[in-house]
Amino acid sequence: MVKPGAWNLLVVLVVILQCQTAHSQVSVFNLVPDFTSTIILEGQMVLNVNVTRGGGTEPSTVTYTVTSEPAVSPVVDNDTLTLMFEQDQTQAVIPVQLVDDAIPETSQPFVVTLVNASSGSIGTTSSLTYSARDDDQIPGDWNGWVEGVCGGPCDGRFRTDTRTRTCNNFSDPFRTNCITSDTRTVACPITCVPTTTKAPGC
Repeated sequence: MVKPGAWNLLVVLVVILQCQTAHSQVSVFNLVPDFTSTIILEGQMVLNVNVTRGGGTEPSTVTYTVTSEPAVSPVVDNDTLTLMFEQDQTQAVIPVQLVDDAIPETSQPFVVTLVNASSGSIGTTSSLTYSARDDDQIPGDWNGWVEGVCGGPCDGRFRTDTRTRTCNNFSDPFRTNCITSDTRTVACPITCVPTTTKAPGC
C-alpha cells in the first residue's frame, strides 16, 4: 500500500519529467511549399512564404536569404534577413518584396532559403525556388505627332497634339503595362486679330 505522501511525490516527479521532455524537444523549421503559386507575377509586389516550426516552443530567431540571378533589373533585392518566432509560435510568414519595373524581360527565378536558427535547427525543406513572370509589354516606336486645332482667345491660344504606338504582348495576357497614347499641349502663334463689337449707331 502506497502512502498518500508517496503519491504526491510521484505526481510531482511525473510533472517534472513531462516538462523536461517538452523543453528537450528541438525546434525544427521548414518552408511550406505552395505549388499553386511558384510562378509569381512581377506586379504582385509581395510574396508571402510560410515557415512552420515543429518540436520545441522556445523563442527563436530564424535567419533566411532571398537571392536571384544577376540581371539588368533583378526581381528581388538580394538580402539576408531574420524572422522571429515567439514562445509557442508554430508558424510565421516571410514577406518577399518584388521589384516591379517597366523593363520587358524574361521570367526571373529567385530563391528563399532558411539558413539557421538561434534556437533549433533547419529542416529538410529549407529552400524554395520561385519564378517571377514579367508583366511588361514590348513597346513599338512612337508615331509622329498629330497636331490639334488651335483654340481660345487670341492672347492665350493653344492646341493639344496626340501620338500613338503599338505594344506587343507576344500573346501573353499577363503583359499589360504599356502606354499606347500620349498628348502634349502646345502654345499657338498669335496670328488672329481680336474682333471689336461696335455699339448700334456708331
